[in-house]
Amino acid sequence: RARVSADLPRIRGDARYIRQILLNLVSNAVKFTPAGGRVTVCVWREEGGGIVLSVADTGIGVPQQMQARVFEPFFQVQSDHARQYQGTGLGLSLVKGLTELHGGRVEIEARRRRGTIFRVRLPAYRNVTP
Repeated sequence: RARVSADLPRIRGDARYIRQILLNLVSNAVKFTPAGGRVTVCVWREEGGGIVLSVADTGIGVPQQMQARVFEPFFQVQSDHARQYQGTGLGLSLVKGLTELHGGRVEIEARRRRGTIFRVRLPAYRNVTP
């Protein structure tokens, strides 16, 4: 599903990097959401003019004690011998780095076995039109 606010301004940024941020978040959401689950992408303008890109899923979630580490390069929530999912552990690290290059920040909200929400917040000064 997608929900995109109608009043979004154009933003200043590297289109390839913004696309990569979205691709990495959506890929993770799809990978960690079982069949019959849901992935929702939302984009809206915050009060104050900042832009929020949110990717939410109904997947496996991330345990609270591991949420701070998911942005570390090569970090995997599952141990090597128990892994069910393929990947290098670089996707979220790249999301964080590319978001910060745009002056933004990325946040995680998750509950184990109930899903995850990633929010990328880009500052208002990135807007072409206020």
